[in-house]
Order: sequence, then C-alpha cells, then structure tokens
Amino acid sequence: MNKKNLNFSFRYYLSHIPKPIKKKVKDATPTTLAILLTVFFLIFAIRPTVLTIVELVAEIETRRQIEEDLQGKLNQIMTAQKEYNQIYDKLYLADQASFARRLEGERCLANLQLDSLNYSQIILTKKKDAAAGDSIIDFSTSLEGKFFDIKIFLQRLFEQRRITYIDSLKIEQFAKKDESKGLQVDLEGKTFYFTND
Repeated sequence: MNKKNLNFSFRYYLSHIPKPIKKKVKDATPTTLAILLTVFFLIFAIRPTVLTIVELVAEIETRRQIEEDLQGKLNQIMTAQKEYNQIYDKLYLADQASFARRLEGERCLANLQLDSLNYSQIILTKKKDAAAGDSIIDFSTSLEGKFFDIKIFLQRLFEQRRITYIDSLKIEQFAKKDESKGLQVDLEGKTFYFTND
C-alpha cells in the first residue's frame, strides 16, 4: 500500500465516526484539562504551602509554650528575690550552719569519730539593747581517733578563714575493743558570725 491509499483509508474511518461522539469529546476536553491542572497545582504548589503553614503554626504554638514557661520561671525568680530580701537580715543564721558543716567536713577528712557536737543558743531576733557579744557561737565537741588524725583536724580548724578560739582542750588516751589505743578529744571554743547591725 502506498501513502495515498493509507491516507484515504484513515479518512474513510474518520468519516464514519458518528458526529455526536466528536462533539462529546470536544465538550469534555476543557473539564479534563481543568481537573488535571487542579491536581497538578494541588500536588506541586498548594501541598508544600499547606505543609509550610502547618509547620509554622506548630512552631508558633511551641514558642508560645516556651514563653509561658519562661514567664513562670521569671515569676518564681522574682518571688524568690522578694523572699530573699525579707530574710536578708537573718542570713547570719545560715553562717552558723556553714560552720557546723565545715566542722563536720573537717572531722570526716581527718577520719575522726564524732561523739557529740553542741552549740550555744541561736538568737533569732535581736533586741536593740542586746549586748555586743551576741554574734558569738559557743561550741563544744567530743571526738575520737588517732593522734595524727586529731593533729590534722586541729590544723585545719585553725587554718580556716573564720576566727576560732579554743577555750579548753582535753586529750585522753583510751583502749579500743580491738586492743589498739586511741585518743579522745574534748574541745570547747567559740567562733563568730557576721550580723548586719
């Protein structure tokens, strides 16, 4: 077959297609193109935009939550600052506790056994006509251990920054249950704390 015959046969078949089918295809083409174009834009243009919007809304919510948490922490800090300002004048009482911790720490480092530790009465409120000696802490302690351990303890006690006076020091030798000998130290003294008067 040559081209002429092929062309003729194709025209022949086209001429036999009913006219209403051609018209239906012509009417559906814009609708099909509109649907395809909409799907294309949904997939490649609108979907990333919607995903970006969702991510930004989630980030805004997270930042709002962080801001609320930070505001709560700031309120707690401001409340703590107000409470600190109210008790600032009584902070020397914490200074007394730090001396007890220091004494206990030195005892542990020197490997001594603590039998007793006593302090003088703590004055919570001062009267205006109170004596000047109210900033003194009297203490007494009883310790057991070896000679070199007691020596280390006393050295560290005297080398600390806080002024400490020893009023009496009593050292006695005793025999332990395991037949070794140890020393018992009874110590009385005083130290000082700072007041804001």
